[in-house]
Amino acid sequence: MANENEQAKPVEEQQTPPAPQAKASVDEFLEAAKQVKEGSVPKEDYEKAQEEIQKLTKFILDGKELPADKKAPTPSIAELQKIRHNPDATNLEVVSASLGIREQIIKQKGVDPFAMLDGEAEGGKKVAKALQEIVDEADGDSKKFNFLFEQALAEDDSKLMAALRKKRNAQI
Repeated sequence: MANENEQAKPVEEQQTPPAPQAKASVDEFLEAAKQVKEGSVPKEDYEKAQEEIQKLTKFILDGKELPADKKAPTPSIAELQKIRHNPDATNLEVVSASLGIREQIIKQKGVDPFAMLDGEAEGGKKVAKALQEIVDEADGDSKKFNFLFEQALAEDDSKLMAALRKKRNAQI
C-alpha cells in the first residue's frame, strides 16, 4: 500500500513553474521573436539576392567576366574645371576635381599633367597617390581633409627646406 500512496499524488504536489517565470519566458520569447523579425529581410529581397548569387556563380563557373557595376557617369573635364575654379569650393572638392582631371587627361592624351610639376613621371604619380590617400582618408569631410593636407605639407616642408639648404651650400 505504501507504493499506492507514492504513485497517487495530489495535483497540488506536482511541480509546475511559478507564474512569474512563465511570464518572463513569454517576454523573452516575444523579445527574441522581435529581434529575429528586425534581423530578417522580406522574402522578395531574399529571393532577389539568391538569384543574383546564382547569376554571379554561373559567371564564375563559366569563366566569364563579371558584369560591370553601373556607376555614375564620370564628369567631363569642363565640369571638373568649374568645380576647381569655383571660389566657394572646398580644398577637398578642388583636389578631388584636380585628380579627376588628371585621370581624364592621362586616358585621353597619355600624359600625366602632375608629372610636369616634377619633370618626372614618377614624381607625378607620387603627388597623385599622396593626394588620393588624403582624399580617401578624409572620407568626404573637408575639415579632416584640410588637417591631413596640412600635416602632409608640414612633413614635406622640412624635407624641402633641407634640400634647399643643401643646394644653397653646394653653390657657395
